[in-house]
Amino acid sequence: MLLQVVLIIFVVMAGIIAGIRLREMTKEELKKGKKCFKFISLFAFIIALIILFLPILFKLKLAYILTLILISIISWISWK
Repeated sequence: MLLQVVLIIFVVMAGIIAGIRLREMTKEELKKGKKCFKFISLFAFIIALIILFLPILFKLKLAYILTLILISIISWISWK
């Protein structure tokens, strides 16, 4: 249980750091692709919510959800 909490905190922090770094490095590209980043962020979050209710193994579910949340956080921070 404690390991899962630490893993979730690590994923969120890594997503925030990667999103800020991506935003700093690609300012011109973000202006052109703002709609794409919004779509990716929302799509990844919705898919993570859907996977939450699927009847699959907990370890697989956790891996899928954390990956999609990481993608969603990076995309969300990048277009903000």
